[in-house]
Amino acid sequence: MTTATGVTVTITGNLVVCPGQTTVLTANGATSYVWLPNGETTQSITVEFPVYMVLRAPAAVEPRKRWSGGPGVAPAVSIAGDTELCGPETTELTASGADTYVWVTNETTPAFTVSAAGTYSVIVTNACGNDTTSVDVSVAEPTVSITGNLTSCIGQPAILTASGADSYLWST
Repeated sequence: MTTATGVTVTITGNLVVCPGQTTVLTANGATSYVWLPNGETTQSITVEFPVYMVLRAPAAVEPRKRWSGGPGVAPAVSIAGDTELCGPETTELTASGADTYVWVTNETTPAFTVSAAGTYSVIVTNACGNDTTSVDVSVAEPTVSITGNLTSCIGQPAILTASGADSYLWST
C-alpha cells in the first residue's frame, strides 16, 4: 500500500495456515503499527487461523493494509483410471488432491502409465500433511471356448468354432 505521504506498507506471512498451526505476520514500511482487531503495536504478530487482520500504520494518510489467510487442509488423495488391462494394453493412473506425489514406482507426477498387473500406491503431500492410497490393477484374461464335434474319426473333417477373443491361432 502506498499512501499520499509516500509510505509503502507491506505485510508478509503465510497465506495458508493449517489447523492447529500459527503464522507470523510482519509489517514493513512505517515507523509504528497497530494490528486490529486486537490493538497490538508490534511490527510482527503471531496469529492462528481463522484470522483477518488489519494493519494501521499511523504515519500513513490512508493507514490500512489488509491481510487475510485461508484455512489449510490435509490432502485427501484419490486415484482415477482403468484398473483392468486387457492383453498388452496400458492404462494411465491419475492421483489428485495434493501438491506433490510419489508413486510406489518413484514416479513424482500426478499421472503415470501402467502396463502390468499389480498394486500401485501413491503418497501425496501438501503444506498441511500427507495421505496415501492404492489401487489394484489386474489383467483380464479372455475366456475362450471351443465348440463343435470334439471327437472325430480318422479322415473325417471336424468343424470347430472358437469364441471369446479378438483373434485366434490354431494349432494341430
